[in-house]
Amino acid sequence: MEAYLGSVSDVLSYALMRNHFHIALRIKAENETGWLRTANADSEDPFVKWSTSLDPPTDANRKKPEIQFMLRHLLGAYSKWFNVRYHRSGKLFEERHERKIVNSEDHLRQLILYINRNPEKHKVTKAFYEYEWISYHTLISDSPTWLSRPTVFELFQDKETFMAAMKRVDFDDWLKELEYEPR
Repeated sequence: MEAYLGSVSDVLSYALMRNHFHIALRIKAENETGWLRTANADSEDPFVKWSTSLDPPTDANRKKPEIQFMLRHLLGAYSKWFNVRYHRSGKLFEERHERKIVNSEDHLRQLILYINRNPEKHKVTKAFYEYEWISYHTLISDSPTWLSRPTVFELFQDKETFMAAMKRVDFDDWLKELEYEPR
């Protein structure tokens, strides 16, 4: 995620589930994105291929990454890895990804809470913090991260308020409030 999405977005939150995933992104403005390193355009390594430098490269063949293509590259690279790892072939994802635009800070706060509490919602675990593959653990740690931790904490005022909010979410009430209909 860092290699493919970091050049075009700030990753605020994620949950990697057995049969689906959720990611909350803030799409960067064009002047915030890096550049394609054209000399390395054929590289399989996305860290070699994309530069996070905001300074334009000197060659004339420069290109800015676009979110829809970077997401497609991420899903394609993951599918390829998964198929090789598990000795399989064919399509890994059944449907196209679903996008929702978030128009308010309150909605974004609720979305971040929803994503990190998703293992509870799907009854994978009784307590969200027992599930390893959510951004919550990285967000509350002091370890260096590529997640946009300051943005998340600013939305909730601070780390402690975020942690407290994670413990108070009632999914049913929130879904009714947003008039959200799960698929």
